Amino acid sequence: MEDRIKQLENQVAMLTNKITQLENDQKQTASTFTVLKTNHNTMEQNILAINSRQDRYDDITKKKYHLHFNKQKRSSADDSETNPAMNEDMSCHDQGTLTDNTVYEGIIEPDSDSRVHNIEASTFAFGSFNIFSGLSSHK
Repeated sequence: MEDRIKQLENQVAMLTNKITQLENDQKQTASTFTVLKTNHNTMEQNILAINSRQDRYDDITKKKYHLHFNKQKRSSADDSETNPAMNEDMSCHDQGTLTDNTVYEGIIEPDSDSRVHNIEASTFAFGSFNIFSGLSSHK
């Protein structure tokens, strides 16, 4: 009976420790989120400050060098307009365009054999030069 009481006391102690660990983890997580939010706000303020300084620099540069062009605000990639690719953009040029019409004028023959030939190098090709003969004996 005393053993059973000891086991229950140990279980209660373990559960109490786990509860305090979970409470500490929750506090650490909350503090981590607070730090992240503070860092995010700081970065946002720095970006705004940099942009305002850049705008002032642009104005000073325009006045100093008498630049009268209308500079648009800086745009991000999200602001830019993207056009989808058209069939004309993706179509392959004819062979005459790619070769300065030399195929059509008979200067070169069109490539009739488009297969790729793989030339395999082997050590037997260098056998007559005795390049690798010294290496094979030093195993």
